[in-house]
Order: sequence, then C-alpha cells, then structure tokens
Amino acid sequence: PLAPLEPGPEPVAAVAERVLPAVVNVTTNVYRPDPTGGTEQGRGVGTGFIVRSNGVVVTNCHVVQGASRITVFTSEDEPTRYDGRVIGGDCEHDLAVLKVRAEDLPTVRLGGSDELRLGQNVVAIGYALALEGGPSVTAGIVSSLDRTLRVPDPQCSVCPDGIRTYGDVVQTDAAINQGNS
Repeated sequence: PLAPLEPGPEPVAAVAERVLPAVVNVTTNVYRPDPTGGTEQGRGVGTGFIVRSNGVVVTNCHVVQGASRITVFTSEDEPTRYDGRVIGGDCEHDLAVLKVRAEDLPTVRLGGSDELRLGQNVVAIGYALALEGGPSVTAGIVSSLDRTLRVPDPQCSVCPDGIRTYGDVVQTDAAINQGNS
C-alpha cells in the first residue's frame, strides 16, 4: 500500500504525480453498418486506469461497446501501446474491465466513497476531448453526493429504452469533458 500524501503547497500536483502513471488512454475502432449497405468506421476515445499490475484496466463501457479493436496507451511521454480485450464489466452501469498483456504496471488503489464530504477537494485526470499532448488534470470540490442522471444512449443494448441511468453519482465542479468522464 502507498503511504498517504504529505500535505504540501501543491496537493493537486502531488495527486497527479502519484496517479498519472496508472492512467491510460483507451481508443477503439468501431465498424457499424451504414444506410447504403456498407460499413462505417468510427473511433472511440476514453480514459482508463490500471488496477492490477498484470494489466487489468477499468474504463467506461460506452468507450469499448461494439469495438472491433481496443488499444490502450500508457500516459508516459513515449507511450507504450497494448492491445486490449474486454474481460468483464457492467454496461448498464457503464463499467468495463479490460486486460492487456503486460506485467509490473503501475496501479491506482481503489477507494470508497463512504468518507466523501460536501466541499471536499477532488482531482480528475484523463484524456479530455481526445486532445493531443497527453492527459489533462482538473480539480474542484464535491458538489453533491447522491445525484441520479439519465442519459440517452442509443448504443447501449442493455439500457432500458436506450436510457443509461447513473445512480448515487458524486457531482463535482471539476471540469469533466468527453474522454475524461
């Protein structure tokens, strides 16, 4: 287990320094039929994080759903590229678990939300808007602890009426964009 972060003048930088090595970029190639009878290629981009040093990665289901190819890139200046495959998840709750063939990867320790408090500082790290130049870091506070969000998602095959429902959501005012959700 990692020791707690020492309080200092730059807590967001300290969190980023500790967590960033385990943050990954997840890209997908998606092929779907188009109206003319051919196939249309799409691409998905999102963020994930390594939870086991043997290559287990957590990401969002909507990033990998329907993907014909999944690629995982590390967050280093010279990223390492891995082919990924889905090994589990819960698409109704928008979670996917991937596996890449690697060993001795840096990890993020999972925590619980039971101790969160309104107004507590939070940090989000990810590949917002698929911008080049590596991941972004944003900070804010916990704004609410028990939101329910309903989001139309016609690609979700397990969502009732094509609506993905997120329950017990922690709301933050940190800038969350497509790609680092």
